[in-house]
Amino acid sequence: MTFVGRYKYNDNFSVHAGARAQSLTGTIASADGILNASSDYAWGALVGAAYERPDIAMRVALTYNSAIKNKLSGMHNFATPVSGSHKSPESLNLEFQTGIATDTLLFGSVRHAKWGGRSLETTPVGGGTTINWVNFRDDSTSYTLGVGRKINDKLSLAVTLGYEGAGTRPGNTPLAPTNGYKSIGLGASYNVTDSLKVSGGLQYVKLGDQSVGPVSFTDNEAIGFGIKLAYSF
Repeated sequence: MTFVGRYKYNDNFSVHAGARAQSLTGTIASADGILNASSDYAWGALVGAAYERPDIAMRVALTYNSAIKNKLSGMHNFATPVSGSHKSPESLNLEFQTGIATDTLLFGSVRHAKWGGRSLETTPVGGGTTINWVNFRDDSTSYTLGVGRKINDKLSLAVTLGYEGAGTRPGNTPLAPTNGYKSIGLGASYNVTDSLKVSGGLQYVKLGDQSVGPVSFTDNEAIGFGIKLAYSF
């Protein structure tokens, strides 16, 4: 959950800040056994600034998100109580848009997340051997670029391209059997009324190959779909 506030100095400059709450839950099955674990909510912060030129529909925003550390508790192999932690990475997001022709918008983003050195470890309650379930080696940088077109006063369409370069992360665990990606997406938004907007999109992702020890994961792909209903007042 993210809570954000924004303050506009004028028509060109604004700042935004807020808080993020995150909880984790899940199951891991690997050579170390089976881990069932969950966490309460932990908090992080975000802060950023934006520059806008409404006359050409331009907006550039930079946002920093702090790391969030969740304390985990659960069971190892359904019998041994364990505790541990996972620290989600801090990240920096650069988002931009600008008009390039009448009713046509160019937009995109760059996101850098400091995954390098992040791990998920658990230790039996009361002491024992610590297990490192996953260890991320590399930071990640992902890019998106798209073009949006206003068809009429109600309907707008967009196409987006995405890319994240391959790295070694994590390379030592089958928990993430892909590495980097290339994607293409199609989106649309429709103004049902002046206050109600429906938008959605479809994305195809070609996932990068990964090898974990003697096992290779190749030719992975995914299709995602999303829809949003927004009401303004």
